[in-house]
Amino acid sequence: MKIRFGECVLDTEERVLHRGGQPVHLTPKAFQLLGFLLEVRPRAVPKSELQEKLWPATFVSEGNLATLIKEARVAIGDSARQPLYIRTVHGYGYAFAGTVQETTEKAHSIVVLPFENLTGDRDLDYLCDGVAENVTNAFSRVALFRVLSPRTAFRWKGSSAEPEAIGRELQVETVVHGRVTGDMSHLTIQVDAVNVASGTQIWGNRLRSEADQVFRIEEDVAAEVVAALQLRLSADDLSRLVHRYTSNPHAYDLYLRGRFHWNKRTEEGLRRAIEHFERAIVADPEYALPHAGIADVYAVMGNRDLMPPREAFSRALQSATRALELSPNLAEAHASLGAIAEVHHWDWNEAGRKFRRAIELSPSYTTAYQWYALHFARRGLAREAEQQMAKALDLDPLSGIGLTNAALLAYLAGDDVTASERVERALEVDPDSMDALLVRGGVHEASGRLDLAIDDYRAAVARSLRYTIALAFLGHALGRRGDREEAEEILRRLETLRQTQHVSAMDSALVALALERFDEVFQWLEAAVAEKSGWLVYLKTDRRLDPLRGDARFESLLRAVELGNP
Repeated sequence: MKIRFGECVLDTEERVLHRGGQPVHLTPKAFQLLGFLLEVRPRAVPKSELQEKLWPATFVSEGNLATLIKEARVAIGDSARQPLYIRTVHGYGYAFAGTVQETTEKAHSIVVLPFENLTGDRDLDYLCDGVAENVTNAFSRVALFRVLSPRTAFRWKGSSAEPEAIGRELQVETVVHGRVTGDMSHLTIQVDAVNVASGTQIWGNRLRSEADQVFRIEEDVAAEVVAALQLRLSADDLSRLVHRYTSNPHAYDLYLRGRFHWNKRTEEGLRRAIEHFERAIVADPEYALPHAGIADVYAVMGNRDLMPPREAFSRALQSATRALELSPNLAEAHASLGAIAEVHHWDWNEAGRKFRRAIELSPSYTTAYQWYALHFARRGLAREAEQQMAKALDLDPLSGIGLTNAALLAYLAGDDVTASERVERALEVDPDSMDALLVRGGVHEASGRLDLAIDDYRAAVARSLRYTIALAFLGHALGRRGDREEAEEILRRLETLRQTQHVSAMDSALVALALERFDEVFQWLEAAVAEKSGWLVYLKTDRRLDPLRGDARFESLLRAVELGNP
């Protein structure tokens, strides 16, 4: 039996604990303790019973038990102060409190392709995309599935390729696809599941619905496909699979429209996403998902300096907290809180716990794996970062942002060859990605190819003047190349832009650094700490900052960010 909780798997047959895909050493007694707490969960076990179980007919002090509990917690990445898994029942004993998945089977791989919109009404694209994405999300909540991300699946939107051919390319066992016909008042949705190996249909059904009732079919489709696959799901898994977050069709429709615009990741898309999420909340104030959507939007806006970080993250925190009040097991909201804890509060331990919780609740949620990978990379833990990114790309191999983040990991670790290979792949997948251009520019700059770096930074600046980190990277590269006059001009441009929009102090610090005006650099860095700039989480690993390392002022700032105490 394999027992999965968070990023951990306890194999009771091989008697081994894996965490993040890697074996973790546990002494035999600690393994026995952890296995017993899992076996009797959620019962709280008195200390006397645990002592008798572990040391039968032998007197030992409570200190021996406390030592084993500490060893088990360290092994699974838990905390006595804020436990996710092993809970202390004061004055009594201990209990395992985490959500658990038990399985003797390997994960079944599946992809849900974008549903074809055959209605002739392009305004229904959002609905067709939303149905496919939410069927995907239903599968993603169950650990028994390896579910490819909608970002990868949507690469085949409008493709004439046969589903089984797409499945073979994506190396999955089952492909779900659908077609939508009719109009807003009467829709017909044909959904089929295909076995990739044989090319035969596993399940198919024609569903009729009004557009404002389509939200009722998505979890039912997932449940019927599971039944057709003859997979054994626990009662907890079935509950996750068919969970419905709202019974209000108008709220659901607005939420789908919000995610449709969110996925564009443009400034206009983010603005329209918030509008639709807020309207969804008006329609159903108890609907958790649009609150999580708003948290995601504001977290991105804070990270990208589209608004002051304190304001952006305050709004993100308020929305994510409300989402969890309404739905405590919403993976998206836990991941958002992880990002807020790390990027804004610099609470690295809490961030790690939240990312692990999101993965535990939705084992195929690729965003959580990506953010967890960046969490390790920013701390200089390259091996752990690569492990999490490998999981993200296994689920979302054609994600432009995933490939870009994978390149960023390699850049931060000093592996320019790997970074270059990955970022070129990212630009093949998404040629318009400004983020990929910035990472490629960083790789060129670190390798001494300043002319190429400047070309990439100029291209990124041309895509967005509001994303001022691109302008800062350009000024930094120009200063390093000796183009002091143009670098000075960029410093003046940043100052002018501050009159009409938020511009991070970190941007000016990077340009001043290339000009070797170190006292000015530290003035800007102190201002960046005061404003809680999102870029400060890269202080430890961004190679542009290497000239500052060893300076007592820099080490003091670094300690502040690492400890979360400015």
